Amino acid sequence: MHRRGRRSALWLLLLLPALSGCLIRVGYWTGQTSSGPGACVPFEFELTLDGDRIGGSATTEFEWGTVLWNVAGTLSAGKFAVETVTPDPRVTRQRIRWSGDGNILTGSLTEDVKDEACPAPRTVTLQRR
Repeated sequence: MHRRGRRSALWLLLLLPALSGCLIRVGYWTGQTSSGPGACVPFEFELTLDGDRIGGSATTEFEWGTVLWNVAGTLSAGKFAVETVTPDPRVTRQRIRWSGDGNILTGSLTEDVKDEACPAPRTVTLQRR
């Protein structure tokens, strides 16, 4: 009996890393970026994670209207690489890249290139829903 308990504990220790990897690899995440003055509007993200693929959408509210962004990217070794793209001709930068990292409960993204309109790159903390 004692031997069976040790064997079960060993299997559990071997499975925990695999399970934690699975938990981060499927889900629904949301978050809103920091914002600043002028054209540095916040992004509101709604992302889905399926394996190593990230998809979803983001919206931004400008004084002249709402812009919808398509979101696509990957997750590899706990690192996010995401791109937001909009066909809206009113937006100066129609493609923005983001990078960051995550764990089972939260993730973070930072705008890769500083926008001229923003004093600092935008960041977002993603919460798993």
